Amino acid sequence: MPDGLMKVKPDRTYKKKAEFANRILLLVVGSIAGVLLLGLFEEVDHLPSVQDLPLEVEAPNEGHNSDGAAFPALDMEGYRALVRAADAESEAMSVTDQNLCSSGRAYDARADRCKFTARVERRATISAHELAHFFQVARPLILTNLTDRWAAFERWTLAHLKERYGHLEVSVQAGRVASPDYEVRQHLLRTTMRFGQFLDEVARNERPNDLYLTGNNRALQILGSAGMLDDMEPFYEGLQTAPVPNQTHLWVGGAGTRTPLHYDPVSILHTQVKGRKVWRLYAPEMTPYLYPRRHKQYAMVSEVDVHAADHSRFPLFRRAFPVDVTLQEGETLFLPTGWWHAVDGLDTPSISVGATSWLARFVPLERRLMAVFHPEGAQGILRRKPRKLPAMLRRFWNRWVG
Repeated sequence: MPDGLMKVKPDRTYKKKAEFANRILLLVVGSIAGVLLLGLFEEVDHLPSVQDLPLEVEAPNEGHNSDGAAFPALDMEGYRALVRAADAESEAMSVTDQNLCSSGRAYDARADRCKFTARVERRATISAHELAHFFQVARPLILTNLTDRWAAFERWTLAHLKERYGHLEVSVQAGRVASPDYEVRQHLLRTTMRFGQFLDEVARNERPNDLYLTGNNRALQILGSAGMLDDMEPFYEGLQTAPVPNQTHLWVGGAGTRTPLHYDPVSILHTQVKGRKVWRLYAPEMTPYLYPRRHKQYAMVSEVDVHAADHSRFPLFRRAFPVDVTLQEGETLFLPTGWWHAVDGLDTPSISVGATSWLARFVPLERRLMAVFHPEGAQGILRRKPRKLPAMLRRFWNRWVG
């Protein structure tokens, strides 16, 4: 070793102190980052449970049908009682007592079930204030002239759609007939094809219900950006925002297409542009009798085939009473969340549009319905909301740095 140089042994104490300091620094930085990320969201007001909701709500001033029969408001106490009864009673029950049928309903001895004596109201149009009442009482409504200025009613022939958008590729459902559980397995039945080729198949309608473009295929994210949304102006004026591709959905099919019994996690406006569809509706208080699937992910879909119900497997279904409505071309159905429905196409082509981009004034009403009839959605979608990052950073700076 050269003179004047000493071999210096590493200071193990210093090394340990440095490692400890680095760990503390990483811990502090990680904690601050975690606080910042959590701070991006804040809890909204307490979501009401069924017990929190008022049993009586103000009904619309004109809440009657053309035949004068009042459509019954949602009976929340009755809903709770039905849930308790369905949990407590055996599945071998049968409807044999007329007293089981509450207000607005009549006993049908031949069918051994209750049935509606009132119909879904039809109006020409509606104001936002009036529609808020229908949100409050959780009742559907058909509007006959709400979209009468849409160019879609004249333009959306199969020939025009093929000429304008036929070159675009869209996702559709194929092979539905071979899959009896096609609503649950729809993600496995998706295939991509040119829109023009699909429309040719619809025109021939050789495979009713086997080939169908539904809202879950998100076709308007492609067709809408190509100009299709322009044909839907003014868009539910005063009720919803301008059409948003991921909140505006398209259905195209022929006579014989079917959508099995389910309910949607959000309230919708659904307009029939071409053809007619029959909607079989079941009120939310009928849920205990409709056999929702046990798997949480598919609990919005019923196990019952309403066209061929197996009462030996689903005896409680006899207690469920539907109301059938035919949505005519040009009509719009308002359907609150929680309402079960099965839909059948009557004509070729059958083209319809549904939208959920509600204006801000309806959001509290939507939250109220979701908290009762779709609590998982309310917790997941509405429980947290974004908080502005700059304000949060300013508070952090003022408290810890400034």
